[in-house]
Amino acid sequence: MALDIQNFILLFYVLPGFLVYAIVYRLLNIESKKDTFSTTLISLFLSLIIFSILSFLGTKNLINIKIIDWRLTLATILIIFVLIITSIMFLKWVLPWLENKIQIFDSIKYSTLDVFSDVLADRIRRVGKSPIWVCVCTKDNLIYSGYVKRQGLLTDNKKAIYIKDVLLLNSKAKDYRIEEFEGILFVEDNIKWVSLVKDNSDKIDSDKT
Repeated sequence: MALDIQNFILLFYVLPGFLVYAIVYRLLNIESKKDTFSTTLISLFLSLIIFSILSFLGTKNLINIKIIDWRLTLATILIIFVLIITSIMFLKWVLPWLENKIQIFDSIKYSTLDVFSDVLADRIRRVGKSPIWVCVCTKDNLIYSGYVKRQGLLTDNKKAIYIKDVLLLNSKAKDYRIEEFEGILFVEDNIKWVSLVKDNSDKIDSDKT
């Protein structure tokens, strides 16, 4: 029975922080997977912040932390909501800004993204909204060129890249072009290599005229 009580107490302390952790990672669509220890540690840290704020409100007699009533419930929900917004802002804007400032003099920079996403992020910062053109070589040694429309994970957690305005560069037959409204989805199992090519943002408009 004592073990059950200890488990309940642990769940009580972990649950509010884990709720913030799970919602933030879901909304930001963060791909990295945390082990059980890291998830528990982060959840406990976030719960500590929540309970510290509740304790402070209790010292000001705004709520009674010893009685579960509507004031305590409302305060907890509001704190969780604010902590979610704050965490999203920190992970999406503040942390990348700090990383850039800290790494500004580094010869080798570290990134939390996978290599392809990191390369695309660097290119996006340089070209803005212009299309990013790539060459994709499949495992049967066919090379396709096109601009990146989507890239990320499929439902089975396999990485994929979808390109449009596709041109087959090294067909054994006469080179041909796939219609503009069509594209090709390449899954990582069938990709040999991917290479960025010179930005060609005017190509789409010129082909349409």
